[in-house]
Amino acid sequence: MKKNILLGLLISVAFIISSCDSSDKKENSDTKGPVPKEMADKINNLEKEIMGDFNEQKVEELIDLCLEYEKQFPKDSLVPAFLFKAATNYSYLAKPYEAIKYYDKVYKQYPDYERAPLCLFHKAGVFADFLNDTAKARVLATEFIEKYPDHKLVEDAKLFIQNLGKSIEEL
Repeated sequence: MKKNILLGLLISVAFIISSCDSSDKKENSDTKGPVPKEMADKINNLEKEIMGDFNEQKVEELIDLCLEYEKQFPKDSLVPAFLFKAATNYSYLAKPYEAIKYYDKVYKQYPDYERAPLCLFHKAGVFADFLNDTAKARVLATEFIEKYPDHKLVEDAKLFIQNLGKSIEEL
């Protein structure tokens, strides 16, 4: 299996390098870089690899690929999902400001995306856990509850608010 992944990565790298060759000035689809499916597959495969073996460098690579996907295919339907992945992985790396930036972007620019409501809730967690701003976390969690009263995580959001500022011992 690892040989197949390595072979796939080598083929992807070869494809990217060949598509970036500046000596070839032809204007056709072969010289414009990876197609969305190939890049999406690369992102999804890397994500699976990380789940099996967390590696900070690979998480950074995953984030970079997600953000690059948005740059190369800004109108593609997978953009909000990949931006959400970038935000979540920034949280894993304890980079709260970057996480907030991309949760905001998904929430504001893709309000119909199925995970857009989660952006509010996750952002509340980032404010509470990384920035120690329980007031802002409370506002965001309350907004989540008010805007999405039927969401399956509303009860979790209420518990989150009740436990804001409490130590592990107090819980």
